[in-house]
Amino acid sequence: MEKNRKITIGITIFLSAFMLFTAFYSLSMKEAFRALGFPDYFRIELNVLKMIGAVLLLFPQTPARVRQWVYAGFGIVLISASTAHFCSGDPFYRGLFPLIDLGIYSTCVYLLYRLNKGQQNNYA
Repeated sequence: MEKNRKITIGITIFLSAFMLFTAFYSLSMKEAFRALGFPDYFRIELNVLKMIGAVLLLFPQTPARVRQWVYAGFGIVLISASTAHFCSGDPFYRGLFPLIDLGIYSTCVYLLYRLNKGQQNNYA
Protein backbone atom coordinates (compact mmCIF):
# COMPACT_ATOMS: atom_id res chain seq x y z
CA MET A 1 0.00 0.00 0.00
CA GLU A 2 2.80 2.42 0.89
CA LYS A 3 4.66 1.54 -2.31
CA ASN A 4 1.57 2.28 -4.43
CA ARG A 5 1.12 5.61 -2.68
CA LYS A 6 4.71 6.63 -3.45
CA ILE A 7 4.37 5.60 -7.09
CA THR A 8 1.09 7.52 -7.34
CA ILE A 9 2.64 10.65 -5.88
CA GLY A 10 5.63 10.34 -8.23
CA ILE A 11 3.43 10.00 -11.31
CA THR A 12 1.28 12.94 -10.21
CA ILE A 13 4.35 15.12 -9.72
CA PHE A 14 5.61 14.09 -13.18
CA LEU A 15 2.29 15.00 -14.85
CA SER A 16 2.10 18.34 -13.04
CA ALA A 17 5.71 19.19 -13.86
CA PHE A 18 5.12 18.28 -17.51
CA MET A 19 2.12 20.60 -17.80
CA LEU A 20 3.83 23.41 -15.87
CA PHE A 21 6.82 23.14 -18.22
CA THR A 22 4.61 23.32 -21.31
CA ALA A 23 2.68 26.26 -19.84
CA PHE A 24 5.80 28.31 -19.07
CA TYR A 25 7.41 27.36 -22.38
CA SER A 26 4.28 28.31 -24.35
CA LEU A 27 4.08 31.75 -22.73
CA SER A 28 7.15 32.79 -24.71
CA MET A 29 5.86 31.36 -28.01
CA LYS A 30 3.71 34.30 -29.06
CA GLU A 31 4.56 34.04 -32.78
CA ALA A 32 4.02 30.28 -32.88
CA PHE A 33 0.47 30.68 -31.55
CA ARG A 34 -0.17 33.42 -34.12
CA ALA A 35 1.10 31.14 -36.89
CA LEU A 36 -1.42 28.52 -35.77
CA GLY A 37 -4.17 31.13 -36.07
CA PHE A 38 -4.86 31.69 -32.37
CA PRO A 39 -5.33 35.14 -30.83
CA ASP A 40 -2.90 36.25 -28.13
CA TYR A 41 -5.48 36.15 -25.33
CA PHE A 42 -6.07 32.45 -26.01
CA ARG A 43 -2.39 31.66 -25.44
CA ILE A 44 -2.46 33.43 -22.08
CA GLU A 45 -5.77 31.88 -21.01
CA LEU A 46 -4.68 28.38 -22.01
CA ASN A 47 -1.42 28.59 -20.11
CA VAL A 48 -2.96 30.06 -16.97
CA LEU A 49 -5.50 27.22 -16.92
CA LYS A 50 -2.70 24.67 -17.46
CA MET A 51 -0.87 26.11 -14.46
CA ILE A 52 -3.99 26.03 -12.29
CA GLY A 53 -4.70 22.43 -13.28
CA ALA A 54 -1.12 21.34 -12.60
CA VAL A 55 -1.17 22.95 -9.15
CA LEU A 56 -4.55 21.38 -8.33
CA LEU A 57 -3.13 17.93 -9.03
CA LEU A 58 -0.38 18.49 -6.47
CA PHE A 59 -2.77 18.98 -3.54
CA PRO A 60 -3.96 15.70 -1.97
CA GLN A 61 -7.11 17.49 -0.75
CA THR A 62 -8.31 18.07 -4.31
CA PRO A 63 -11.49 15.99 -4.80
CA ALA A 64 -11.30 13.04 -7.20
CA ARG A 65 -13.96 14.56 -9.46
CA VAL A 66 -11.91 17.74 -9.91
CA ARG A 67 -8.83 15.64 -10.69
CA GLN A 68 -10.77 13.76 -13.36
CA TRP A 69 -11.76 17.04 -15.01
CA VAL A 70 -8.16 18.28 -14.89
CA TYR A 71 -6.95 15.07 -16.55
CA ALA A 72 -9.68 15.36 -19.19
CA GLY A 73 -8.80 19.00 -19.84
CA PHE A 74 -5.13 18.16 -20.28
CA GLY A 75 -6.06 15.40 -22.73
CA ILE A 76 -8.20 17.80 -24.74
CA VAL A 77 -5.34 20.32 -24.81
CA LEU A 78 -2.92 17.72 -26.22
CA ILE A 79 -5.39 16.50 -28.86
CA SER A 80 -6.20 20.09 -29.85
CA ALA A 81 -2.50 20.97 -30.12
CA SER A 82 -1.94 18.09 -32.49
CA THR A 83 -4.99 19.03 -34.57
CA ALA A 84 -3.84 22.67 -34.76
CA HIS A 85 -0.43 21.63 -36.08
CA PHE A 86 -1.88 19.24 -38.65
CA CYS A 87 -4.43 21.78 -39.92
CA SER A 88 -2.05 24.74 -40.09
CA GLY A 89 0.30 23.13 -42.58
CA ASP A 90 3.15 22.54 -40.12
CA PRO A 91 5.51 19.64 -40.83
CA PHE A 92 4.04 16.26 -39.89
CA TYR A 93 6.39 15.68 -36.96
CA ARG A 94 5.11 18.81 -35.17
CA GLY A 95 1.65 17.29 -35.04
CA LEU A 96 3.08 14.01 -33.79
CA PHE A 97 4.81 15.45 -30.72
CA PRO A 98 1.56 16.27 -28.86
CA LEU A 99 0.25 12.79 -29.73
CA ILE A 100 3.38 11.18 -28.31
CA ASP A 101 2.95 13.32 -25.19
CA LEU A 102 -0.68 12.22 -25.06
CA GLY A 103 0.40 8.58 -25.18
CA ILE A 104 2.80 9.07 -22.26
CA TYR A 105 0.20 11.11 -20.41
CA SER A 106 -2.54 8.51 -20.99
CA THR A 107 -0.27 5.73 -19.77
CA CYS A 108 0.44 7.66 -16.57
CA VAL A 109 -3.25 8.36 -15.96
CA TYR A 110 -4.05 4.68 -16.56
CA LEU A 111 -1.36 3.66 -14.05
CA LEU A 112 -2.81 6.10 -11.53
CA TYR A 113 -6.24 4.58 -12.05
CA ARG A 114 -4.90 1.04 -11.58
CA LEU A 115 -2.91 1.96 -8.48
CA ASN A 116 -5.88 3.72 -6.86
CA LYS A 117 -8.53 1.20 -7.84
CA GLY A 118 -10.60 0.37 -4.80
CA GLN A 119 -8.95 2.95 -2.56
CA GLN A 120 -11.07 5.52 -0.80
CA ASN A 121 -8.32 8.14 -0.46
CA ASN A 122 -7.15 9.08 -3.96
CA TYR A 123 -3.81 10.84 -4.11
CA ALA A 124 -3.81 11.05 -7.86
